[in-house]
Amino acid sequence: MSTVIPTAQAPRKLPVWSTFAKACVLWAKNLPELLRVSWLWLIVYAPVLSLFWWYSLPHLKTSMQAMLAHHPDPTPIVTNLVNLLSELILVPMAASIAVAWHRLLLRSERSPTSTYLRFDRIVIAYAILTFLYLLTAQNSSLLRQMSRFLAFIIDITVLYLTMRLIVYLPAKAIDRRDITLALAWRATRDNGWRLVIGHGLAVFPMVPLILPLYFWAIGTHGNRAMAAAIGVAFSFSSVIGGMIAVAFLSLAYRHFFEDSTAQEAWRAAYASSGNSSTSPTST
Repeated sequence: MSTVIPTAQAPRKLPVWSTFAKACVLWAKNLPELLRVSWLWLIVYAPVLSLFWWYSLPHLKTSMQAMLAHHPDPTPIVTNLVNLLSELILVPMAASIAVAWHRLLLRSERSPTSTYLRFDRIVIAYAILTFLYLLTAQNSSLLRQMSRFLAFIIDITVLYLTMRLIVYLPAKAIDRRDITLALAWRATRDNGWRLVIGHGLAVFPMVPLILPLYFWAIGTHGNRAMAAAIGVAFSFSSVIGGMIAVAFLSLAYRHFFEDSTAQEAWRAAYASSGNSSTSPTST
């Protein structure tokens, strides 16, 4: 189905602080359901993550020691490959949980069983898009070894562009095929920095809780098994805590595409474009 991109005024500005506050409330209120759709994934992934942390810990310790001594990473390419492998491992699990989370928040859809392990075309598409974003961000981190300023500029640019497009992910999660990346770009016009700030706010609450786990794992000496176990806890906590950002994304999507003001704006846009038969507000 082809979709005409409207040229009329996009929906109103995203209220960043209230959206962030609602995302935190939704995360806390629905935490039992989040854990219910996560626990089986956590069990399945525990051995894989244990092996990852067991074999990557020596390198991660060397890299962290260089950073704390204000020295360049002695093996930046290996560090980036390790980080990329970590993301590649986590993305399928995180994508599956995120799809269930989107569908709960946007459609009040709960998993009918306590053993949620969804990995269908929707989750695969969501995972691929998420990994492409992470891969882009990872490439800019390679440049940081050569030029911090250039890496900073690229990081900000990538973040701005991806946050304009990332509201497409909730649409993919609820299988809305009428919403495209081009439409997401148009819908978020004049809201890019609001999305960047909101995303930063949504990520921040878990940082003081999960970052100590990372430094604890890397800094553990003499007990590699304990360090790996702490690393696994860090990975799991990152996924669960990251659902605050996914909740913010769900609310942003609803603001741009599904609340009454957004729907009126898009209907007016489509009417002005002479295409009343196909609308991004149809479900």
